[in-house]
Amino acid sequence: MADLLSMSVRDFAEADCALEVRVAWWPETLFFVPEVQDAEALWHEGVSREHVWTAHELLVLLSGPPPAPDGLQIILIARREFAGEAVAARPRRD
Repeated sequence: MADLLSMSVRDFAEADCALEVRVAWWPETLFFVPEVQDAEALWHEGVSREHVWTAHELLVLLSGPPPAPDGLQIILIARREFAGEAVAARPRRD
């Protein structure tokens, strides 16, 4: 488990496992999976889309500046309401 937690997101994308993660500010666990096929397997088990993040989506999210403190909550709410996925991260324009 320690090896898995020390992996970069790019290395995780090559791994053969999924992580179920609990964060203090979100009421349900989140799943981090290497590929879309892994996400689809969870969806077939009844895990809703907003709880599943692919390695690619995590890379997109982490490629930009860090979100505001409540930014991740807003992203998760948007994913839930629109059944969306992360496709780009853009810096905020002033």
